[in-house]
Amino acid sequence: MISGRMNHIAVIILVILHQTLGFIWYVPAVFGKKWLYYIGKTAEDINPANPVPYAVSILTSIVLCYMIALLFQMLQVKSVLSGIALSIGLWFSFLFLPTATHASFSGKPSGLVFISTGIVLVQFILTGAVLSSWKRKIKRR
Repeated sequence: MISGRMNHIAVIILVILHQTLGFIWYVPAVFGKKWLYYIGKTAEDINPANPVPYAVSILTSIVLCYMIALLFQMLQVKSVLSGIALSIGLWFSFLFLPTATHASFSGKPSGLVFISTGIVLVQFILTGAVLSSWKRKIKRR
């Protein structure tokens, strides 16, 4: 079932892309200012020297990329379009809908849901595209 042909290089590059995207996504000129407003904080309330959120973000990206890669292997995803479609379906089913449900019950603004889950949608699409198109070459013995 699992071939053992995990593309570790692709996962490492995706983790770097995820972190770079997060940096861009949350700058004030993109969504950072609005995100801070929705969570009721100011830029001064955020401690950029605190390593914990960065470590959690990196660990989350690693697990996410490996789990999607494993799922793609199990389902034998062969095309980029299939990889992207499956990734969007995973995002919508397992992230967006539950987050939107929790937000609607807790009174969180819908804009916060779209900002917080939108970045993950882009990450899922990138991950699906890269993992379904970049196949690891196996050396023949």
